[in-house]
Amino acid sequence: MIGFLFLFDWALRGAVLALISEAAIRLLRIRDVSTRSAMSVAVLVATLSLPVCTLLIPAAFHTTATPVAASYAPAAASSGYSAWTLALGVYCIVAIVFLLRSVVGVYFTYRVTRRAVALDIPGVYACDSVTVPVAVGLLKPAILLPACWREWTEATLIAVLAHEQSHIVRHDTRIQFLSSLHRAILWFSPVSWWLDARIARLAEDASDDRALSVADPVSYAETLLHFVQQAPRRVLWSGVSMARTLKAERRIDRILSGHLPSRGLRPAALAAIILIALPITYLAAATREDAPPPPAAPPAEAPQAPPAPARAPRAPMARPAKPSPVPPPPPPAIADEELLERTGGELAGAIAGGIVGGIDGGVAGGVLAGIPGDSRVFDTAIRSLEQQVERLTQMIESLRIQQELLNIVPDREFPPPPAAARKMEQLERELHRLRAPLPPAPPARLP
Repeated sequence: MIGFLFLFDWALRGAVLALISEAAIRLLRIRDVSTRSAMSVAVLVATLSLPVCTLLIPAAFHTTATPVAASYAPAAASSGYSAWTLALGVYCIVAIVFLLRSVVGVYFTYRVTRRAVALDIPGVYACDSVTVPVAVGLLKPAILLPACWREWTEATLIAVLAHEQSHIVRHDTRIQFLSSLHRAILWFSPVSWWLDARIARLAEDASDDRALSVADPVSYAETLLHFVQQAPRRVLWSGVSMARTLKAERRIDRILSGHLPSRGLRPAALAAIILIALPITYLAAATREDAPPPPAAPPAEAPQAPPAPARAPRAPMARPAKPSPVPPPPPPAIADEELLERTGGELAGAIAGGIVGGIDGGVAGGVLAGIPGDSRVFDTAIRSLEQQVERLTQMIESLRIQQELLNIVPDREFPPPPAAARKMEQLERELHRLRAPLPPAPPARLP
């Protein structure tokens, strides 16, 4: 899992560098193939150096990482042979195949070079194993010519040597070997394939421009077409062949288009490319992703209680006899606060009774004053007044008893509320008024 994330990050940073280079070429409208080739080589070198620069350069910029790896890591670790393991196996197989292809090419190139015959020209060899001119070699580059080179015209030989010597001067054999390694490691990235093809194409264009500086475009195009027809479809050596069959028509059209040939990479352009590539590479290597937060641990499940044992079936019970009625319990003892609340309620009842009694007395007085001629009505009114007097007397006596009960509580004295005291005084005055002697009854009137 970590290896895949490292490879994806590496490929992504290289893609960003390639995008910046292509944007600069388009914005600045750079048409010189040597300058464009140097910029592509700078992208290749910067991409290959990113892992080493990341280890050596301290982190200067931080970005927030998504917790994808943290969420997938426990699942990948617990699943054994998971999809990540299968993907890693596929990646390793493909990468090893491409790496072996590059290594085998270097080995066959070494064997072919050993069988080649050196010519009078330094660094040029004749070999029966090749059919087209090719530049080979990593440590000691050389030019291999086919055995039929003696049949060529002098102009053809000069153009061919100029083309191949341009590859050696520009170190195209070493650069394309590094590009093949980059493509083998990051084979899953389309940018690696695009960059490899771009470097090879620009190298051929720059070498064609060098050959056009010493040869006629039409004759050179005919020579190139002849080599393309004789070139094998597949080769085992590692080198830069003059007759690449891939997009040969484009090369011939470019040669015959009459464009201005490149004069090579200028020192000022090389210095500008290096000065711009260094800080961009530093930014790409110094940018780090913060470690994603660890995934939250799942809540611990509470231990489940063991299941309750099955209850045995109960035997049928006899229906109990109907119990005899129990006498009600005695009233509970009344606390001081509860007694005070009840006393207040009784006082309120007494006040209400006094008001009712007053109303009754007023009604009786009105009856007494309004019906003076009937002695029976007068007697009834007298009895009603006597009943009111008795009721008021009982209320006053009840209030006095309750006040005495409140004062019985030890170490505590409950004075009557002011309102209750005033009502008691009113009731006593009313009782005194009612006990006053009544006027004599008027004589009965005859109808």
